[in-house]
Amino acid sequence: MEKYIWRMQTSLFVLMAALVLGLFVFLFQGSAFLMGICFYGALFLGLVGMAMGAIVLIDYHKEHKDQE
Repeated sequence: MEKYIWRMQTSLFVLMAALVLGLFVFLFQGSAFLMGICFYGALFLGLVGMAMGAIVLIDYHKEHKDQE
């Protein structure tokens, strides 16, 4: 159970980092290069964080389904 909590917290941390990079997109609107880096970084981290969270939920569900 504890391993799922840490893995879920890691995915939430990655999603929060994506949120911060998304906010930096608005901060760096004057520079196309920095805005692009922040945008694509936020997009990548957001997708990775959602995938990590989905994998944790699937693994947790499989383990508890096997115990029944």
